[in-house]
Amino acid sequence: MLNRTLPSVVAALGLCWSGISTADNPLVTHIYTADPTARVFGDTLYVFPSHDIVEHDGLRGLHGFMMPDYHLFSSQDLMNFKDHGVILHQDQISWIEPNSFEMWAPDAVEKDGKYYFYFPAQDQIGVAIAEQPTGPYVPMQQPIAGTAGIDPNVLIDDDGTSYLFWARNHEIKAMRLKDNMMEGAEEPVIIGNLSKKYKEGPFVFKRNGLYYLTYPVDEHGNEEIAYATSDKPLGPYTYRGVIMDMWPDCWTNHHSIVQYQGQWYLFYHHHDLSFDASLRSMAADKLFFNTDGSIQKVQPTRRGIGIRSAAEMIQVDRFDASSGLQTPIHREHEPAGMYVTGITDGSWLTYSGVDFEQRRYQSVSARINNNYHSGTINIRLDNAEGLLIGRIDVPANKGKPQWQTVRGKLLTAVTGQQNLHLSFTSATDDQPLFDLNWIRFDVPNTAQFYIEGRGEGTVRINGHDYQHFEPMPLLTINDLHKLELEAQPADGSIFTGWKINDVSVNQLPIIANGDRISAVFEKPVPARSIHQRIEAASFQVSDGVVVEPVANGTEQIGYINSGDYLRYDNIDFGDGGELRLTVRAASNGVGGTILLYQGSMDTTPIAQVEVSDTGGWDQWQSFVSQATSKQGQHDLYVKFTGQQGFLMNYNWLEFSQLE
Repeated sequence: MLNRTLPSVVAALGLCWSGISTADNPLVTHIYTADPTARVFGDTLYVFPSHDIVEHDGLRGLHGFMMPDYHLFSSQDLMNFKDHGVILHQDQISWIEPNSFEMWAPDAVEKDGKYYFYFPAQDQIGVAIAEQPTGPYVPMQQPIAGTAGIDPNVLIDDDGTSYLFWARNHEIKAMRLKDNMMEGAEEPVIIGNLSKKYKEGPFVFKRNGLYYLTYPVDEHGNEEIAYATSDKPLGPYTYRGVIMDMWPDCWTNHHSIVQYQGQWYLFYHHHDLSFDASLRSMAADKLFFNTDGSIQKVQPTRRGIGIRSAAEMIQVDRFDASSGLQTPIHREHEPAGMYVTGITDGSWLTYSGVDFEQRRYQSVSARINNNYHSGTINIRLDNAEGLLIGRIDVPANKGKPQWQTVRGKLLTAVTGQQNLHLSFTSATDDQPLFDLNWIRFDVPNTAQFYIEGRGEGTVRINGHDYQHFEPMPLLTINDLHKLELEAQPADGSIFTGWKINDVSVNQLPIIANGDRISAVFEKPVPARSIHQRIEAASFQVSDGVVVEPVANGTEQIGYINSGDYLRYDNIDFGDGGELRLTVRAASNGVGGTILLYQGSMDTTPIAQVEVSDTGGWDQWQSFVSQATSKQGQHDLYVKFTGQQGFLMNYNWLEFSQLE
């Protein structure tokens, strides 16, 4: 995966390693993960999900799902999920067609010191075996006889008897397994007394002598998670109700239920990173039982399940509650995930479960993108009336908008586990202030490493490799020692250099207390001809907008406010000159102006398009104007201006020759 090694950079530091957690909900953001099966082996929680990828090179998966392999993740703190890489790929399975991309929802169990990984492929169920949870897994040469279907799940009962459950044609089937875990010991049975609607993804567990059969069911056009109970593993089961309501537009859900360190959890998936029902991301929330054994309905949260260290990046975009703030997806020089926008005077959010431990902190920092006006972040404990523990003043922006780290005052010492309340104040009423990614409480005599940019790569620190999606270390500065750093870009990416506190440097000097050190990886963007349609969501940089699916299978830009912009890199304008410009947009009563710039928004616009009310957010119209362009390749900026509120939805633009 690595195509070249760059020279090491040496700095004088002493080291004390501390992982930086990355997960709230969704748990993983560097790849798409669906159908998560969570299992506890020893003192570690493992998650075996399926893996969604984007359709490419003319290849297509069944029903639009492209699922070539399985990754394995593990965690001991429920915040930091380590990716162990691919444990099984479709190319390893001899009994399926090449490029079938049907490696759907799996399961894994341990018996007698061996680990059995069950997976569906092309309407059959296979099994792979390993000596360790992390593999290597060796697949059997044939599928399990008599198990045509999908979504295997294995229950090992208290007496050691194993049962295999799976889904087939709106039904859930089950059978007892032989001790070898690879063959049925009897003919399959159909689990009755369940909904006649489409069902899949059974997951069975036992608690206090009661067997729980949980399953997604499509009662209303999208799947909800229901459950039934029995005093026998193969039933009969009695329907008990719904555990999790359906998603409005995600179509599928798939889950598992596990107890870890005394708490029960529901793992599931959603498409909130992609807005595409075939590109899903796993999440988890706490699950509780009533005294009669019934399951309380689980409400999906942004916050998730883990306890965040105060010394780590606290992703406040995963808030518990807010005053209506928005959380778009990062598509520029920040780690994959979301950020908070729509902040005005009086806005607020809450974030629970932050552990200050018994550490001493010297300040509090925030990662902000100041496009607008000055303001203050007030940090309190618990609620709006709680103890004020920190304040960060964010100055007004006087230049090009960019992400930067600002530092504020810590007003009092805090220890133990706390809940945070952030409020935002400004002298500017009802005007947008800044975007916010995370906050962090700064430990004295430390420096923090990050990987940034749109590309992918690995940073080697004293012989230990950190990839673009993994936690980076918090370093404690002691006496002078040598710190060896090496940046290695992945295939298709380039390493563009280091930054100290958001400022590019040719080489790293001696690193000081509180420094933020970033390795920047970028992905070169090939030139695009001006004669090709530019899809709205094909931008390289955005500010303040949200990507959403459109009924015709493309994507739109929505939630557009005045001042938001997009950047499309390396547009080849050829010889330049006068061009016809067509923009596809929709608006529900507001409308606005679209300005186009070449190279920089500090220049004169090359075109201006007026978008009027079209009668609805999905009532698309083409708006035509004229552009005067310079020759050659330029980055193209698309800026939106207008009144307060959401202006329009935007689908594409294209240039053509004037008639």
